[in-house]
Amino acid sequence: MGPCFCRIKYKDMASLPLADLDKETSFFFKPAVNMKKYKEKMWDGIIHLLDKNHMSFPTGLFPRVEHVLKSHGHRVVVKKLYNDSPEREFDWKPNNNLSFLN
Repeated sequence: MGPCFCRIKYKDMASLPLADLDKETSFFFKPAVNMKKYKEKMWDGIIHLLDKNHMSFPTGLFPRVEHVLKSHGHRVVVKKLYNDSPEREFDWKPNNNLSFLN
């Protein structure tokens, strides 16, 4: 199984708090301090996990995103696009002729 992502779908995308969402889904990459682009101030060392083109982010960050959206007065509805019930592995049939060793 590959990475799992969540998507934000909203009628008025312009009203979403993008700066706050980006801040909550970003982190400083500590090894960046040793990288050339960071030293030359061409990169701030921040990894942004919010894809603003598709409005998607890793599923593990959902509680953070949900908190930001709710704190800005947005309603959050979760729609699963997959079946999370396990597949049936066995066809169990009751058997009244069970015997146990004593």
